[in-house]
Amino acid sequence: MEPIVRNAVLMVLSYKLMFSPESRLNGIAPVQVSKRILMIRPGALGDTLLTIPALAGLPENAEIALTGRGPGLYFARRWASEIQDMEGPGWYRLFSHERHSDALPLTLKPDLVLALFNNPPAALEKNLRSYFPHADLFIMPSLPPQNLPVHVAEHIATCLAQAGLMIDPARAMKHALSRALLRPALPPEDRKRFVFHPGSGSPKKNLSLSFWVDLVRRLSLFKAFEGTRPICLLGPAEYAARHPFLSTPPDGIETVLCQEPEPMETLLSTACLYLGHDSGVTHLAAMMGLPTVAFFQSPNQTLWRPLGPCVTILSKEPSEKRLLSKTLDALADVSGRTGRPLLSCQP
Repeated sequence: MEPIVRNAVLMVLSYKLMFSPESRLNGIAPVQVSKRILMIRPGALGDTLLTIPALAGLPENAEIALTGRGPGLYFARRWASEIQDMEGPGWYRLFSHERHSDALPLTLKPDLVLALFNNPPAALEKNLRSYFPHADLFIMPSLPPQNLPVHVAEHIATCLAQAGLMIDPARAMKHALSRALLRPALPPEDRKRFVFHPGSGSPKKNLSLSFWVDLVRRLSLFKAFEGTRPICLLGPAEYAARHPFLSTPPDGIETVLCQEPEPMETLLSTACLYLGHDSGVTHLAAMMGLPTVAFFQSPNQTLWRPLGPCVTILSKEPSEKRLLSKTLDALADVSGRTGRPLLSCQP
């Protein structure tokens, strides 16, 4: 059986075992303890952020080199001793059919390599074995098996466990749901803005601009929002798509373009509330511990639910008018109980 196929079969079998009641009670003995780990996980901002629960769940003495794509790598640096952007020089060699004598731009000498690809390039395994002949190699799918109701973050932790590393996937998920894994937001008294992000990586995920304008204006009437300022956050995807709010922002709403991760993190730290679609920015806000309202237009919350201590998911409704009403009711309910919207949920 081909190694990649074998790993996929092992993954399905491991799910049957690891997600059984017996495995959750008794645990699974790791095959080995590895201290130098190279994880290759290409993807967008949200994809990279969802590797963090697994990285945070590994033993503290593990040395981790994470190779992926920015800007999510910026937020993973706390748990990785080395960060490498696959768009940088040299990494294309992993996917090339030509022989290369030059080494990869990697300082760590891993004894375990885990590559997460749903459709691994044909030359990937051969090249990885050539560059790391003494390392244990695992090539596993980056997403859970179809029709298996497992969150992507728990799936990644399960991949690490299947590779023999000391990690409890269920515990890693519990921590990600109950605390802010990234830099916590400022104290409530210092949060003077509510931030909304009206974009995402796909137009299919987005609500209409009129929905957002109406929602923000109605929220501004809430007593709980007295003294706060609405901020429209636009990221690289909105800049590339020439989002209408860039040229003609709605009256009374400040638009801030954040194309780099650091200013995006700084802006979110000032927010008393965040609202956004199923997007990488929404994952970031949730993992920072912000009170987060996430709008999902597709029924994939099980795989992609934002992780954090205070996340509200609102699913697609028959009409945006109905969704708007549902959103206001949810925020008014929490605001009435806490005095500030969602601020009872602290990391």
